[in-house]
Amino acid sequence: MVALFSGRLVSVRRLMSYAWVIMLLLNPFVFLYDMGFLLSFGALVGIITFQKLTCSRGHDWRNFPQQVLQKYFLPTL
Repeated sequence: MVALFSGRLVSVRRLMSYAWVIMLLLNPFVFLYDMGFLLSFGALVGIITFQKLTCSRGHDWRNFPQQVLQKYFLPTL
């Protein structure tokens, strides 16, 4: 949060690795017994990776929610 407000760039991969290490230090058994944490963490890594792949190909995702509403939601009303 401090980095965002001060105008610095934030690396999501670095933040995810910090979260992984902190969780490992706080409770090393979270990776063995907490399947929910592993699934949500893996889903977040997948979303970040998918976002980086799509943005690197030049897709414009800024208007994606508006496009979905116009194409799929509004015609059903």
